[in-house]
Amino acid sequence: MKKYKINPPMGSMMTPKEIMTETEIREFMPQLIGDAEMAEIWKEKSKKDSIDEVIDWLKQAGYEVNEVK
Repeated sequence: MKKYKINPPMGSMMTPKEIMTETEIREFMPQLIGDAEMAEIWKEKSKKDSIDEVIDWLKQAGYEVNEVK
């Protein structure tokens, strides 16, 4: 299973583990959503969508995501 190094944007209150698996990234993504109802929607999206799309959402939120080889 692939692993990724995650760096949060400067000043971020949500700090993920430094190295995460695809499963951990999918579980982390909905935590970024402040609204509980919207978080449920994102939880479902992060389960169903490709990991590349989930990583793109993190990058759009200012996170730096790099695959660890």
